[in-house]
Amino acid sequence: MVRCGIILVLLLSACGNSPAEPNTYLASFSARLEPGSGTIRASLRINQDTALLRELNLNMPADHYDEVAADGELSIKNDRVVWSVPADGGQLSWRVLKLTDRDPADAQLNANWAVLKLEDIFPAARVRSHAGSSSDSTLVLTSPSDWSIETAYGPAAGQTLAVDDERKFSRPKGWLVAGDLGIRREQLGARRIAIAAPKGTGLRRMDTLTFVSWVLPEFVQVFPQLPERLLIVGAPSELWRGGLSGFQSLYLHEDRPLISENATSPLLHELAHVAGLHSAIDGADWIVEGLAEYYSLEILRRSGGISAQRFLRAIEFQRKWSERANGSLTDPSSGANTAAAVVVFHHLDQELAGVGSSLDTLVKRLLEEPNISVTNLVKISTDMLGQSSDTLSRSLNLDPGV
Repeated sequence: MVRCGIILVLLLSACGNSPAEPNTYLASFSARLEPGSGTIRASLRINQDTALLRELNLNMPADHYDEVAADGELSIKNDRVVWSVPADGGQLSWRVLKLTDRDPADAQLNANWAVLKLEDIFPAARVRSHAGSSSDSTLVLTSPSDWSIETAYGPAAGQTLAVDDERKFSRPKGWLVAGDLGIRREQLGARRIAIAAPKGTGLRRMDTLTFVSWVLPEFVQVFPQLPERLLIVGAPSELWRGGLSGFQSLYLHEDRPLISENATSPLLHELAHVAGLHSAIDGADWIVEGLAEYYSLEILRRSGGISAQRFLRAIEFQRKWSERANGSLTDPSSGANTAAAVVVFHHLDQELAGVGSSLDTLVKRLLEEPNISVTNLVKISTDMLGQSSDTLSRSLNLDPGV
């Protein structure tokens, strides 16, 4: 079934291979970047000996994807594409029309380069599969022959990449940059770091790599979950002027400083998100944003990038900003709201130090919970302090003893 027109199906993945494990099916993702048209042709081939994967229900809005076609039964309704996967596997293919809804855009494919998230090529899916089954997923990306491609999984041009996000159905994720790239790589302990941006853009790759090398030892003491492979994508001037985290990767606009004039670090902030401070439940966005911003200061202090005196001046700046602009611990958290959260976590760190503990320990325990929530933050702090936190009780207007 086709949404519009007749699709030229791209067979970019290996076919006919059998899964190595009896409860595993092969999911071969592929995509071709087409700079001439500004679109992307993508496909997913499933190889299985038995009907392990039965159905994929994908989020594919019509203004982002078209020319959807598949082996077997396919239905398209209300921006959902439901593919009934044949018992012996088959292929689903589509065209990507639009990469982002953000304005200004944080993703683009043009004649010279591409910056985008793989999740926007390969959309999220609800899966019906045999109990205990999982995917063995791979990714193949193609582009003009003179382009390089960097992904969260490593260099992609001419490669078949293994895709594993520890879910039963693993799909490609993270930032991608392609084109005539300038790339700097380094092995820092167990971690492989790549800084990549289209040539001619303003990202200072060696400055960025040196900065990461300097702060990383202190950073991983707090956030040991930082992945062993990290890609930092330098976004050209045309794109949204900010920072964004992703799976094993982050986006940093070329105009963003490594350290802002208020002493916070946009790069360290996004690294904290990559390392686990993300996906807060409703009402807890201030926690992940406040902790990421607080540790962008604290890691700089610990690594010697800023003095203890400048750190305290930076906290005072956050306090005054929050009070001046009526910052509050609410969702979404940005600007003065995040500043308010920074001050809260600074006071909570001091409160924990009074009983011989630290915010570091609280953060590690918080990241072990199923979700980041106000309830879990209060529960862990109470357990560590042996009583309710005065800081959180005041800030959240909690009743005594809660």
